[in-house]
Amino acid sequence: MLRLILAAACLLAAPAAFAQLPEPLEQALSAAPGDAIAAERIALRMTVNGEAILVEIRPGDDGRDTAYTLLQPASEEALSEEQAEMWAGFNRDDEEDAADSDPGESYSVGQFDAEGLRDAIGDSATLLREENGRLVYGFSPLSLPGQGGEDGERDALLDNLAGEIEVDAERGHVAEVRFALTNSFKPNIAARINDFLLEQRFVHEPAIDGPRFAGMTMSMAGSAVFQSFSQTMEIDLVSVRYPGAGPLEAGAESP
Repeated sequence: MLRLILAAACLLAAPAAFAQLPEPLEQALSAAPGDAIAAERIALRMTVNGEAILVEIRPGDDGRDTAYTLLQPASEEALSEEQAEMWAGFNRDDEEDAADSDPGESYSVGQFDAEGLRDAIGDSATLLREENGRLVYGFSPLSLPGQGGEDGERDALLDNLAGEIEVDAERGHVAEVRFALTNSFKPNIAARINDFLLEQRFVHEPAIDGPRFAGMTMSMAGSAVFQSFSQTMEIDLVSVRYPGAGPLEAGAESP
């Protein structure tokens, strides 16, 4: 079940056709950074069912050759079984993963993906409310970030989800998007999903003068083969450094 949870962390989606949405939302989805400065170092904390690791990510010049350093715990020998499984996902070879592994066995953190959000929302969204300086729109999800899982199971999940996307009214940027289960359902004869939530958070990044991914939460609960399960995963970018900044320190939080 951890693999299903980790699938949501692959923040990649296929390009989608541009659709006409309510103007503030349309503008927010068009506010992707232009000639952005790529982050030089990222400190990412991943937490699964209360167990966490802190990892430094250093993207390569080609955008693919990425280096990972374990910051917390201080050594691989100190990792628990669940922490070791999380850490292994960062170090799996991309080509090997694509050829031999199931969806969700590895994961990556991408930049703000406006086209992926458009793909999820489609061409229809309704203003639900205004609160705390944000415009909250509702939509019927057409896809999920990462597109993890088998097609039939993913489609069954989408049929039972409701989506909300929040726009920062002052900055005109997407601030948050949520996919929440509305009905318990059976993805197959041996399983039932009783609860599901996927939430992605974005912040304004001065270095790129636009939104960037800040974190996500995913939780799932239900039963499979007559056994109950409950999983929660959180990802937080606790520090993002751009060229010219010093090295990351273990546990350092963003200012």
